[in-house]
Amino acid sequence: MFNILSAIDKCFKIFHLFNLEYPPASSIVWTFIQKYFYCFNTKYDKPYHTLSQFLSDIKN
Repeated sequence: MFNILSAIDKCFKIFHLFNLEYPPASSIVWTFIQKYFYCFNTKYDKPYHTLSQFLSDIKN
């Protein structure tokens, strides 16, 4: 990859292409990327109260 954004994008898409779970240590970060930048939810999303609050705060 030529830049960090492209690398993150490809990595994110690989998770969803192969139906993989996010690694536990970085799950909240990938969930943030999913919900904020790609704007979708899945039935496998883990509830993070702090993330929900943060997303609500930055959208308002």
